[in-house]
Amino acid sequence: MIPDWPARELYRGRLLHAADYCNAESFRGADVLVVGPGCSGMEIAYDLVKGGAIRVRLAVRTPPRIEIVAGVEELEENGVRLVGGTHIEPDAIIAATGYRRALEDMVGQLDVLDERGVPRVATALRAATSL
Repeated sequence: MIPDWPARELYRGRLLHAADYCNAESFRGADVLVVGPGCSGMEIAYDLVKGGAIRVRLAVRTPPRIEIVAGVEELEENGVRLVGGTHIEPDAIIAATGYRRALEDMVGQLDVLDERGVPRVATALRAATSL
């Protein structure tokens, strides 16, 4: 649900909820504000950057205590060496680096996965009139 922001009806730009976002194509070259730093907001912001938005900003209610650092180059005994040589010493590392698909064992025999292991898009079937 989109918040009921004051003067919302006056805004002339495009306003949509994350549930209605499909891809970055129609935002190529645009200046986009993503409201909400949750998983959906962060993934959409990333997709917009990769998809060619000219600028992406992220609005949050409370100032984040998040520091953006370079990518991980190497783990060390007492920390992490980042690309560029900076050394940090976090107490923990959480790798939110994606997931490996493993649907083949569960449904591979049903021929519902494509060559990459991704579910195939089914063609639209018409429901029986009595349903």
